[in-house]
Amino acid sequence: MKKFIILSMMSLAFISMSFTNTNTDEISTLSGFCDGWDDGYQDALDECMKVAMTPMCPMEPIGSKGYKTGYGRGYAAANARHC
Repeated sequence: MKKFIILSMMSLAFISMSFTNTNTDEISTLSGFCDGWDDGYQDALDECMKVAMTPMCPMEPIGSKGYKTGYGRGYAAANARHC
């Protein structure tokens, strides 16, 4: 009975690991977009000579280029709101 329980637990662990997302490209792209958002927002604030907290990174648009898109969006958002 113990062997059956141990075998069942190991099988369940193996199956659950096979369904996890191991694609780190999606994670790094999202991180790049948010890093770009932060940098772009802060650069625009610096140009306007304002001090403010960067708002939370918005959802990344489909087909974006990661950091570049985030930077442009953050820069535009800060200019529209503070300058």
